Amino acid sequence: MPIFSFNLKKYLPQQPSLGISEKRAIQLNFAAVIIGDAKVLMIRSNFRFLSLQFRNFSISLELGFS
Repeated sequence: MPIFSFNLKKYLPQQPSLGISEKRAIQLNFAAVIIGDAKVLMIRSNFRFLSLQFRNFSISLELGFS
């Protein structure tokens, strides 16, 4: 039973506020357990989102900010 795990991070452009600049990032962490015909059994995530449609299967993700 293959397990897929991802960690994606995207840094947002810096926006100076009162002379202070800080780095902000959106981070996506999720893991999916896939069986036979690529059905998703479990998704773990710190995000809230929708579902992604791939070639012959789909993955539902939850997305959020960390």
